[in-house]
Amino acid sequence: WTMAIQPSEKYVWQRISDNTEEVFAVPSTSPFPRFSNENRIPVTFSIGESLKFSRNTYNAVVQRFGPWKLLSYEPGDVYYMKNDEGKWVEVVSLINWKGFFFPYPTFGGVMIIDSGAHDIKDYFERILIGKGTYVSPEDIKYHKFLQGQNVLSEKVSQLEAESLKFLGGFSDPLPWNMKTAVKIPVLPDDQNQQPFVTDFDFSGTDIDAYSGLYHWFGLEPVGEERTSLSYSVFIPADGTEKLYYYDHAAKKQGYAGVSAMPLKVIESRKEYDWSVNKPVEFRPYIKDIAGKRRLFFLGTISAIRDDSKKFDGSATPDLALIDAEYRDVIWIDVKKPSQW
Repeated sequence: WTMAIQPSEKYVWQRISDNTEEVFAVPSTSPFPRFSNENRIPVTFSIGESLKFSRNTYNAVVQRFGPWKLLSYEPGDVYYMKNDEGKWVEVVSLINWKGFFFPYPTFGGVMIIDSGAHDIKDYFERILIGKGTYVSPEDIKYHKFLQGQNVLSEKVSQLEAESLKFLGGFSDPLPWNMKTAVKIPVLPDDQNQQPFVTDFDFSGTDIDAYSGLYHWFGLEPVGEERTSLSYSVFIPADGTEKLYYYDHAAKKQGYAGVSAMPLKVIESRKEYDWSVNKPVEFRPYIKDIAGKRRLFFLGTISAIRDDSKKFDGSATPDLALIDAEYRDVIWIDVKKPSQW
């Protein structure tokens, strides 16, 4: 997982004059970020998310749009990765709004912004027509470093997942129906809501899905008191126009959803001070045990300061696995992921 270390939004002059000088990369298996030299990569970006005016990522991408794209496209999430030549680039996911009377967002490709300090030529280009190289969804197959990557905007995948509420018919989500209507659960203590980007292995299954990164949603029935898991939704993170879902409710599996997980964790360790420790961000963890495929949720117990609403990034979190079927909670050693 990568992010840019950018000038702080509190200092306006730095945002006007300074560049982004470092990228922070942390292995996805690490339970907490380590801000050591091995995870900090020196690289210069003259365009960034927190920079001002023409050097702001949003402004540079929008100025790059032609007249037609200006009406139907918008920048989405920003990612940092290496291209096919091994150079760091800034990849901006694009949202393409389709439809006239009922517009809906779809994956619109990406805009690639190269690293490096800008000279006078780049300065005038940036001011006049913005910066970036557009890659359409159809042309992603010609860029190996974009294949299988997480370049899909979460705004797009969230709407696709929410569309499953209409599986029972267009009128099913209405208040007097709601037989199969589902929702994306929102946990109040989570700083990162669904989707969770997770690496899934689909080998050995009978569906034509690649093994790699997916946006995962655990949909639950509408209503605060209903916390069972209705659907698991898998949306390819590279923008492939497919959606896979598993109907747990139709198979009567009786799995608990993510909304039920915090209380299960709290019940298992009553000696904890849960006023300053919060069980959050329950991701799917699927394991074959004794010939049977089992669904767990991997949750993080993060410390929160008394005088702050945000988690303490310097603290080492605890991890817990919760069996979605039997509701058993297994506490695991965060420093030994090979034993998970």
